[in-house]
Amino acid sequence: MRQIIEIEDQGQDFTEIHVDENNVITETRPFQGWLWKGFQIVQKQICRGMKLRLRKRGTKPLILKYPVISVRRAE
Repeated sequence: MRQIIEIEDQGQDFTEIHVDENNVITETRPFQGWLWKGFQIVQKQICRGMKLRLRKRGTKPLILKYPVISVRRAE
């Protein structure tokens, strides 16, 4: 299931993360899609208040410091 994850706005360049059915980032909005595209969210279940753990081949795993505000199904 494709989802749109909204994260808390702390002045960063993106507040929406679009993921595919494998939790791979396909887009971020409004900016930086080129940077985050292809990262995979490690957690299987994503819920409000959670900080996302990301990984991508050839990079060290990282944790986004912005908590999740909402998760909704992409249409």
